[in-house]
Amino acid sequence: MNFDLSAKKTGFGALAVGYDWQNGFRGDVSLSVSGSANVAGPCSSASNGSPCDDHADITDASISTAAVMGNVFYSPLEQAGNDSRFQPFLVAGLGLARNKVGEWTRFNANATTQTRTYQGNSSVDLAWSVGAGAAYQLTRPGEWPVMLEASWRYYDYGTAEGGAQPIGTGSQPTKPLTFDNTAHVIAIGIRVPLQRY
Repeated sequence: MNFDLSAKKTGFGALAVGYDWQNGFRGDVSLSVSGSANVAGPCSSASNGSPCDDHADITDASISTAAVMGNVFYSPLEQAGNDSRFQPFLVAGLGLARNKVGEWTRFNANATTQTRTYQGNSSVDLAWSVGAGAAYQLTRPGEWPVMLEASWRYYDYGTAEGGAQPIGTGSQPTKPLTFDNTAHVIAIGIRVPLQRY
């Protein structure tokens, strides 16, 4: 069974420590956490070609993620020798994500037991991200630098999989709810060097 799943918006937070080479490149290690997002969607196709009316829809599930990533940032203006307070950048990251799927429910109007709920599950998978943004130094030249950053990043947290154990009556599913956990994240943050440039 394939489902047309979508998740509602949720919160996102990250904390990172890194090093700036002052030549247009910097890197960090980050811990990021997303809030729990509700996931639901109707059947979109069946592998045996049967109509979706014969099958279930996912009516309730949740996903939350915590990820540890190594990130590399590239600022083209800084590399070209431009010391402007405004610096656009590109970023790419690689790491591991822990995906936690809460209890999930499927509904099939044509089944004897129309609603079935299954336990949640958590798993660890490879994660990666790419994005772009810009930093603006809030303090004046010569003062301790404090940068305001705004960015967009696409995250692929790998595969999230729900549990197969039914809650209450019912049999185990042929395959638990499984989906690619991806997210578009728009973030605003503050970057403060531990020592002055």
